[in-house]
Amino acid sequence: MTPPAIPLGASPWTRRLAVLLDTCITIPGTSIRIGLDPLLGLIPGLGDALSTLLGSALLLEALRRGLPRSLLLRLGGNLLLNALLGAIPGLGDLFSAWFKSNSRNYALLNSFLLGHPQPPPSPARPWLLAGALALLALLLACCFLIGWLCLLAWSALFHS
Repeated sequence: MTPPAIPLGASPWTRRLAVLLDTCITIPGTSIRIGLDPLLGLIPGLGDALSTLLGSALLLEALRRGLPRSLLLRLGGNLLLNALLGAIPGLGDLFSAWFKSNSRNYALLNSFLLGHPQPPPSPARPWLLAGALALLALLLACCFLIGWLCLLAWSALFHS
């Protein structure tokens, strides 16, 4: 008796999950497609966590299927970038709708499993990294400014 053949490509459920999270809804009157990821992000706190949890299923499938560390890092980076920037109210949801991290991760997983071990580098990768670092610096500066203003207010109220 011969063992069952291992299917080529990613599992069908991984494609369905990527479509559900990134492109299952067409905005009427446009060709723009969004999924549940940016919509869930509209729920403060819980929505982004749920989107990231669902998207991590693609990463777990990649681990199970034996993708190399470099690709796992790329998948994890896509997921992390979507989670971090997606947590910004409003703008983060627009980013999630544009970036489509789950579709990117599905494409990387499927490409590797179909015999393309080195997918082409993302042309937007340097810009995304620069943008993410700039946004992180801006967020840190805002946190510092808010903390400094709180200290000034505290000092003005209780040490006059």
